[in-house]
Amino acid sequence: MDADQKISRRRSFKKIALTVSMVLLVIVQVIVPVFAWFAITRLLGAYAPISKPQALYIGAGHREFDPVKHEFLDDHFEDIRYLYFNGIDVNEDVDHYDYVFCIFGKAVPHYKLQLAYTTNNQFTYEIFPATESSVYSENAVAYTTHTATPGTYYYSPSAVTPLAGAFLNDQTVGGELLADNTLHADTYGTYNNLDKYAEPLYWQTTGVEDGHPRGDFINYYILRVNLNGKTANDRETDVICIAAHSAAGV
Repeated sequence: MDADQKISRRRSFKKIALTVSMVLLVIVQVIVPVFAWFAITRLLGAYAPISKPQALYIGAGHREFDPVKHEFLDDHFEDIRYLYFNGIDVNEDVDHYDYVFCIFGKAVPHYKLQLAYTTNNQFTYEIFPATESSVYSENAVAYTTHTATPGTYYYSPSAVTPLAGAFLNDQTVGGELLADNTLHADTYGTYNNLDKYAEPLYWQTTGVEDGHPRGDFINYYILRVNLNGKTANDRETDVICIAAHSAAGV
């Protein structure tokens, strides 16, 4: 990833964080919602373009696709307005929650995935590649489409381990994973009146994900939110940003 892409991504996070700041004031007590804001240039748009002129997008669950011809079978897809991650209850006897998203596009041979998130609740996040099925299997994540005739699809991790990645600005302070000041100026400029949890961590995959050099493609993923043994608190929710950018193969 070159310097321009890094700076663009960090500035995007800044814009998103500022956009949703008023929303964050009114959510969270015992039930801790985690909202994912996938739009880079606009909030709640019909789709989220990540890289131009190549077509690379982030969406929610199922889209009709012909894997042999590498063609989408219709124009409908589950857009970013359905990518709210809510219902995380730290009082439940669970150690993680799973959510489905997808990367799709055309004529993008390879791309990298990126996360940027604040650390207020000290959750950690993993991304697993996923396979789709119309039949339920144990521990699969269900996704119901928002169409005139809704259909439910099921997604299971297609790998035992999550995608490998690395932080760009992490540090451990008093046992907490926090962001250091390396990227502060790129995120907030000269503004320094900031809580330590509001400094976002930046993470990206160390390898590349395969798209398709000429045709359409769609890849499904599961974002796993690990609660790390946290119990109910009155902290505000965290902001999570997921992004993708085209990359050279390795």
